[in-house]
Amino acid sequence: MALAARHLDLGGLFQSQRRGNCFRWRLLMPSDENVDVFHEQVEESLDEGIQFTLERLCDAEQLNYDSLATVSIPREQRNTIRAAIQHGYYETPRDITVGELAEVLDVPQSTVSYRLRQAEAQLAKGYLHRTDEKFRTQVSHHT
Repeated sequence: MALAARHLDLGGLFQSQRRGNCFRWRLLMPSDENVDVFHEQVEESLDEGIQFTLERLCDAEQLNYDSLATVSIPREQRNTIRAAIQHGYYETPRDITVGELAEVLDVPQSTVSYRLRQAEAQLAKGYLHRTDEKFRTQVSHHT
């Protein structure tokens, strides 16, 4: 953040998230002035083996939008969906079946299936609810 403060315009907002060994920064900036200098300085200061990717710049309303931030699912469902991801259930083609995942988790197949369906439903509803809200807000401002 010190590099950002040194090279980017004043008035920027920062958000930092950590997932495992990955950090994600979101920067809300009043302008894109000096972004190239900031990018170069970050690249030069990284230790060996650490990667930095500047994915995109977009409008401020898109930077802070996380449609799933308020979705909460029970611990058992969260652990089941996490295990499904880790074992490749959501890959194409799937690396593991529900039955195999049930064996890994040592719970009945029907329980794994139920937990995945419930978690997926909550995530989908949370995503669509928030994006529908945003769409309704945008439509009402444009009419």
